[in-house]
Amino acid sequence: MEKKYYFYTLQSSDAPNEIRYVGVTTQSLKQRFSEHKYKANSQKYRSQPVHKWMFSKFQSKLNIIIKYLDECLESEWKDREKYWIKFYKDSGAKLLNL
Repeated sequence: MEKKYYFYTLQSSDAPNEIRYVGVTTQSLKQRFSEHKYKANSQKYRSQPVHKWMFSKFQSKLNIIIKYLDECLESEWKDREKYWIKFYKDSGAKLLNL
């Protein structure tokens, strides 16, 4: 049986309709979000643009929102991830994805 992959978006509470990151995980969204927050709050791991952005929002006392987007099977996740990133970029989103 193939693993399920879950897609999500991140945005801040001051601009909840502005998608800043599209992510994918095999974990629960709660677990993945916890990892993102840990990395954003740890100078040692804050090298990726998404974590720098999250840290700046936390410094401003704002919240980061994670929202479920989609899911697929393991055999489809790479194409699906490309699809969602292109979809949001084409919609004008200023994504922080590398």
